[in-house]
Amino acid sequence: MLCQIPQFEPYLRFFMAAKGDLCLGLYSWAHNFLSLVRVSNKKRYCIRQSMDLVLQLAGEMLSRLRARTILVDGALREGEPLIPLPSFEILVLLTFPSSSTRAKTTERVEAIYPMLKDVLFHQIFQEEATR
Repeated sequence: MLCQIPQFEPYLRFFMAAKGDLCLGLYSWAHNFLSLVRVSNKKRYCIRQSMDLVLQLAGEMLSRLRARTILVDGALREGEPLIPLPSFEILVLLTFPSSSTRAKTTERVEAIYPMLKDVLFHQIFQEEATR
């Protein structure tokens, strides 16, 4: 399925190369893939293929052994957050949509949200501790 979306191919190559490095993979996912899903308070602008791709990649990363520990410990990558706030805002809107826009994919997003929230909060605390 991943290779069926030609416009994503450059991102996928990078993501696959980063598969051995969870922090680099999450950084790539949050900065490149999550932005493929556009969300407003009222509507979700995405094609089903891009949403499936975003969730499939996140699921692959977060299901790895010790993923939470590795990602929380590496919440800042060379001083830059793994998950930027705009990406986290997209994630929040996908996780907690209005009842009229709730979709099947919401359950998949709800499954990954707690771990990504932990990574984001840890990176915020790390940034504040270094100030």
